[in-house]
Amino acid sequence: MAINTPTEMDSLLSDYIEGLWQEGEAKAWAADAVSGFTYFIPAAKGNLVEAWRLLKTWQKNEAPNRARCLLPEQSCAMVGFALEGADVEMAAALQLHFHTFLRTGELLGVQTKDVHINVANCTAVIGLGWTKGAQRSGAVESVICEDCNACVLLSLAFEKKQPGDFLITRPMHQYRRDFARLVVSIGGNPDCIKPYSCRRGGATHFFRSTGNMSRACEMGRWRHLQTARVYINEGLQELSAHALTAKERKAIGKGMVAYNKYL
Repeated sequence: MAINTPTEMDSLLSDYIEGLWQEGEAKAWAADAVSGFTYFIPAAKGNLVEAWRLLKTWQKNEAPNRARCLLPEQSCAMVGFALEGADVEMAAALQLHFHTFLRTGELLGVQTKDVHINVANCTAVIGLGWTKGAQRSGAVESVICEDCNACVLLSLAFEKKQPGDFLITRPMHQYRRDFARLVVSIGGNPDCIKPYSCRRGGATHFFRSTGNMSRACEMGRWRHLQTARVYINEGLQELSAHALTAKERKAIGKGMVAYNKYL
């Protein structure tokens, strides 16, 4: 179909967005399409009135599909299954992710030279460089991990790596695929439990364990305490509403056996 005018372009894009909605696809696809048209086709700027209206209506009326909080026992079970499969770097990444509330992109950017481990004291300092928070504040960011098992796994994962090597050597798409495979191994749904679930679950678990909201905010590097409060309270409500099935508990139990076997 030939597109001769901006109006025809707007109409065609609007049909596409309506099709995405009817098929239950992610609204992010619609947002990418509208933004892409505007960026790559200068004539589209200011002329996609109907498409933008549909997108804004979709965004306004559909709640965000947040990754579900990962429970500590689910996290440990996934680590156990990773170790059972001799995937030490994945096990180390999962343990680190849950206990430091890193963003997924930050986790995948961690290199050997960024990590300073003291196994004896059960601490590891991870330099994050110029994250989005660092760009706002003008100072590089770092996090401290105080989980003994994370420190042990990081030591093993970095044992034969060079300073410039990454903790996670696989590309993003493969990491997500391997993460989804481990979610299935604990009886979970990969559409609900995603890598970001580690950050949400870790922060929520930390607050449940300590009751220290300001410390959770500091560790998660949220700019405002109120933002962290909303984020964590949503996680607490979500965990209260979600009960593990018998199948999930059984699968998690097997993963926990493997976790305790290796750590």
